[in-house]
Amino acid sequence: MLAFSACYEPVPPLPGATATSGTSTTDPSAGDGGACESTDEPPRVACGDNQTCTSATQVCCHSFMGDDPPTLSCACPGACGPGASEFQCDGPEDCDMGQVCCAVYDGANETLHATCQPTTECSNSASFDLNRLALCHPESSMGCPPDYDCVWLDAAELPSSYGVCLPKPYLPCLADQMNCLDNSAACLALMGQGTEPITGTLCSLRCNPQQPDSQCPPAATGTAMPLCPTMTNGEPQCMLNCGNGKTCPDGMTCVSLPNGDLCLFTG
Repeated sequence: MLAFSACYEPVPPLPGATATSGTSTTDPSAGDGGACESTDEPPRVACGDNQTCTSATQVCCHSFMGDDPPTLSCACPGACGPGASEFQCDGPEDCDMGQVCCAVYDGANETLHATCQPTTECSNSASFDLNRLALCHPESSMGCPPDYDCVWLDAAELPSSYGVCLPKPYLPCLADQMNCLDNSAACLALMGQGTEPITGTLCSLRCNPQQPDSQCPPAATGTAMPLCPTMTNGEPQCMLNCGNGKTCPDGMTCVSLPNGDLCLFTG
């Protein structure tokens, strides 16, 4: 699963790739993209400060290791090299109607690969997948489903200027870190017995049990009611009560807990 962190590690220079300001070329023999000279014609993909790649012929390579800033450069598709994420688009404007720029996480290599894909193949209003996130532009607040927000993430695999679409305001906890994207939120992670996997997680706002109505917003979908119980992590946090036949938001599951029937991310 995609693990968000602030850890960046440098890797050796990308084979055949040259990063410059505004224009970039690569070795025509690299990858399978042929000659990859940049042009001024859209669509263009942002790739670091003052640099863009031509998405028709190039991708933005994003390499990261250790504590140093990431390395970004333009290259032929498939020529970014090991340990580098590859972005052929950076938002919906680079794709055809009915498509989004979907960043798919490669767990084996711990990288992202972003291409234009049908909306149904990426996280959307009907199905949330932390490993298949649509890219967007937070400054314009456009390009996400109606019940999603476009936000910046502190993710080593993602260029800092790129945003992703995430459902609001209830999210899963981050992989392996048991914390949330937003420091103002609390993470509830229900652990299995022994070696059993985590049975459910939820990141939501901390709240005051005396004032849950004003602090816990309803979800965009489903009929579950917001409330503010104190959970096993010792913190009062906004939850969604799915008892008495109430339904959870898309992507969440109703789980029976000592506090009642509550909605959690169980995938």
